[in-house]
Amino acid sequence: MKSSYVVLLKENDVFWRYVGAFGFAALAMTTVAALGFFLSVFAENSIGPIVATMSVIIFFTILSTMNIPIFNLVKPYLFTTHMIGWKEFFDIQVTDTNEAIVGSIQYPERIINSALVLFIHIILFVAAAIVVFRKKDVLS
Repeated sequence: MKSSYVVLLKENDVFWRYVGAFGFAALAMTTVAALGFFLSVFAENSIGPIVATMSVIIFFTILSTMNIPIFNLVKPYLFTTHMIGWKEFFDIQVTDTNEAIVGSIQYPERIINSALVLFIHIILFVAAAIVVFRKKDVLS
């Protein structure tokens, strides 16, 4: 059980974890920016895409945290489910005596999976925005 012990990180094991977590958070925020970029293609003013982006994030976050069986099918595909993947950088492997294994991550495949999902969302949002923008009549 995770909460049955406290793991202290060694001084030489902290910096790379913070760099990885900040990099992952930057990827998550790039996904939000890509969503805002996509929604801005449909708007005439600047406040609309901002409100719409925040509304989508709040709605998807609520869906991600609710434990309703019908939503469990959708959760793996929501980018908000994967935006918290930065926390995995601090989930460290321990020995049988609960001592931290320096340089280890408990589930690195979760980080990779979440990063791939976020990259796919970025590509889809930007590609869709480009397609919609090219079809728009920007002269009128």
